[in-house]
Amino acid sequence: PSGCTRMGSCFPQATAFDQPLAAPDTGSVTSLRATLGETGAFNQPLGLDTSRVGTMASMRRAALAFNHSLPLDTNRVAEAQDMLYGAASFAQPPDFDARSVTTMQAMLHSAAAFDRPLALDTGRVTDVSYMFKRCDGLNQPLAFDTGSVTTTFETFRAATAFNQPLSNWGTGAVVVMSKLLDDA
Repeated sequence: PSGCTRMGSCFPQATAFDQPLAAPDTGSVTSLRATLGETGAFNQPLGLDTSRVGTMASMRRAALAFNHSLPLDTNRVAEAQDMLYGAASFAQPPDFDARSVTTMQAMLHSAAAFDRPLALDTGRVTDVSYMFKRCDGLNQPLAFDTGSVTTTFETFRAATAFNQPLSNWGTGAVVVMSKLLDDA
């Protein structure tokens, strides 16, 4: 919709929705918070103009069937928490510009099929709590700059397959590290 700046909760709990998005004019949108949240059956490519978006928090939360790449302009996105939370079928590389992101809290929480190497610019990220919690298939190297991270609460909790070194993770700024690898 031309002139629209927020597309939050457009399809709340539309669990059966699985139709292509007819390339809406999203050039003015600054927030996609929970846009497709809880659309359990949705599995369509996303071709949205996201060049002005600052938050994608909970954008695909509980999208159980979603498994498409994310060719989105994310250079302004600061909030990516819960972005793919519960996307149980998601197995694509999250190839996006993360240089402005400050929180990745629960970004891939419960993305059970996800098992891809991650090399994101995470220099500004301060919170990775729950990021890979219950990512049952994840066992890939993670090339992250964790120098600014202050919170790692339950980052890998119940990520049962994960068995990679974290020796390159700087923890000098970490204040909260409880249950980092609990049940992993």
